Amino acid sequence: MLIEAIIFGGTLYSSFKIAKATGNASTFHKPPTLKHRQQDKVENTQNKLTLQANFSIAALAFATMGLFYAPLGFLSIPFIVGASLDVHQTTYDSLRKRQIGLNGFMSLTIIVTVLFDNFFLASFFVWFINWTTRFSTHILQGFRLDVIDSFAQQFSFVWVFADGVEIKTHFDKLKVGDLIVIREGEIVPVDGYIVKGTATLDQHIMAGNNKSVEKGPGEKVFSASMVTSGKLYVRIDRIGEESSIVAVISNMLNTENNSFVNGMTF
Repeated sequence: MLIEAIIFGGTLYSSFKIAKATGNASTFHKPPTLKHRQQDKVENTQNKLTLQANFSIAALAFATMGLFYAPLGFLSIPFIVGASLDVHQTTYDSLRKRQIGLNGFMSLTIIVTVLFDNFFLASFFVWFINWTTRFSTHILQGFRLDVIDSFAQQFSFVWVFADGVEIKTHFDKLKVGDLIVIREGEIVPVDGYIVKGTATLDQHIMAGNNKSVEKGPGEKVFSASMVTSGKLYVRIDRIGEESSIVAVISNMLNTENNSFVNGMTF
């Protein structure tokens, strides 16, 4: 029992150091302008996950002490609950849809181990869930912001049509409502509506096929489409992290996880 306590005491210390290192790394990261638009959402998510991780560490600490003095183990219960609220909430939402997945089994495992007074196992399980969730979320959010940044870097400058003149404008300065000019051979950098001109567009990234389509005034164009012929004047509707290409990438990142977690219907 003493060896077990020492091992998981080391685990607690390691998890604290990892969390601290991750926090320091994010502090020195200087995201470009487009990334700043998503920074509040990312920080809110990370703060929530950090709080849950702290709950799980506290639960594991009390549960470890409970191995030597049993009453201390009961002090881990509120921290176990606080650290696993998201798991139970997701399970509840899935059950309302008559579905059960990975979160359902995790929720059941936590409840059963607590009911049988196995606080150490429950705490360790919750700590493991929170650590892996925090790690994977950090990776996915970082990748999503990098995609936004990489997409923006492809369009350092675009031509904005204002007062009858085409003005070379930095991509970061664009805003919804601007009228931009897109010529043959260029990639559409935003979502918007055609105000003037006709062109043939290659939309295989968004549409999933290689069939080109011809579009004119009043029709919608999507980011990442290529103008194979013609010239368009496009009014910006969505840009950056709000554009369709970023939404597609985000859905691709989440689809596999969601289908696994909520994939069993009864």
